[in-house]
Amino acid sequence: MLNDVDKRLVADAVNKLLLLVDSFSPEAYEAASDNIMEVVDRIAGRRAGVNRMQPIEVAADGMIRFKENAIVSYLLYAAPQKGIDLNHLVSVPPDFCRADWEQFYQLIGYSVSGYGDLHLVSDESKDAADALAAELAALGGK
Repeated sequence: MLNDVDKRLVADAVNKLLLLVDSFSPEAYEAASDNIMEVVDRIAGRRAGVNRMQPIEVAADGMIRFKENAIVSYLLYAAPQKGIDLNHLVSVPPDFCRADWEQFYQLIGYSVSGYGDLHLVSDESKDAADALAAELAALGGK
């Protein structure tokens, strides 16, 4: 059973699909397809617990960042010694899903201000992170 948020997401995707039927343009088809796949990913991710937002904090450098997971960061910084870096992860199979990339960037302590610029981050996740950062900034963070 879909919750209210999922129902709204599906309704938005269906409305965009109906626009597709009227236009049949390649751009409309691509936009509708991307939107529908993103909705399905979000719903599946939420049900699997994948899209939980990592807490944010004011880091030692004064930036508002996602709270770093020390184990994940250690693995990231040790990996180049084995020939694996972020460029390698982005370019090789398996094709990691968007939700996994969002969570990964959060776990390595990415700055919230740079998070939304990453091409593998959804608008929904960027907006949620920006809202959390605004709340923290209002409490005295930078």
